[in-house]
Amino acid sequence: MLVKIINHFIVSSLMVLLLTNCREKSLEIEINLLPGKYCFNEGNNNDSLFLFEDKRYIHRYFLSETDIYETKGYWQFDSLSKKISFYDFIFYNEMGPINESGGVWNSKVYLTEDGEIRLIYSRENGIFYYKE
Repeated sequence: MLVKIINHFIVSSLMVLLLTNCREKSLEIEINLLPGKYCFNEGNNNDSLFLFEDKRYIHRYFLSETDIYETKGYWQFDSLSKKISFYDFIFYNEMGPINESGGVWNSKVYLTEDGEIRLIYSRENGIFYYKE
């Protein structure tokens, strides 16, 4: 009986610690931490995203020194789901714009243990924008 009580206490304590840690971690992603420069972790740093405090963004893709694509729009952060939405967003690759008309890109915001903020492009493939 004593072993069951001790096991229950240990499991309960671990649950409280995990829940507390998750709550503290989620509080760290606040809207005021999001503005700044983000770089794409794939390629040769030719894809950058700039978030501004007034909820505007600029997305730049450097195809070459002379061919630079740029999109402007606005962003919105949902603190409950930890998702950021970019409106009028255009994705680019080596051929230029993928979706020329623009659209909404919803990205999960992730905070690493080291405090790096990431905007997830593909969780499965480990592709993201990271804040410099």
